[in-house]
Amino acid sequence: MPVLERWAKRRAMWRGSPAWSYLTQVRRLPSVVVMAAIRREQVKEGPHASAWFAHRDHEGWLTGIEIRGPDYRGFSTVGDKTLFRLPGAPLGSRLPVTRLAVTEAPIDAMSLAAIERLRADTLYISTAGGMGPHTLEALDQLLRAIAGHPRALAVAAFDADSQGERYAGFLAEMAAKAGMPSERLTPPEGWNDWNQVLIRRADA
Repeated sequence: MPVLERWAKRRAMWRGSPAWSYLTQVRRLPSVVVMAAIRREQVKEGPHASAWFAHRDHEGWLTGIEIRGPDYRGFSTVGDKTLFRLPGAPLGSRLPVTRLAVTEAPIDAMSLAAIERLRADTLYISTAGGMGPHTLEALDQLLRAIAGHPRALAVAAFDADSQGERYAGFLAEMAAKAGMPSERLTPPEGWNDWNQVLIRRADA
């Protein structure tokens, strides 16, 4: 089934749904962040309490679906990995995006958005844990789109491990070629990713 048709057949997530409960209770994402993703049609209700996250190209077209649930993680068999995107600014805002915060998974992007209280200048994005050709192309387009702004910044918010460091190096090189600065943002020592940070803070 074409990816657009699969996406269209899924229900919008709703408060109290199985996927909503997974994101808010298990992953401890605040409802305001989940609602921000729902309103922008970046997440939908999947089967078996899974959340379906949209990957979109630079024009906003759906290219693939990343899937996360209590017992499953994967990517749609049809479609391409590009980027999951969650703007920190509310719908209708005219504030320019000047900061790109890049993580490996949509739940980490949403977790960082929660920790930073949805910074209005930031686009929270994730790569599906890889740097394939379509992802690199989408990243390059985003970097070049904001590079001319005086406050432009690329933030490598990947996991605190060797793979995360490698991805951070890729992003730093791409940002430099686009003509903008970058910085490395890692979870506190002892924590591997931003969802771990969010969960431990919620349970403290």
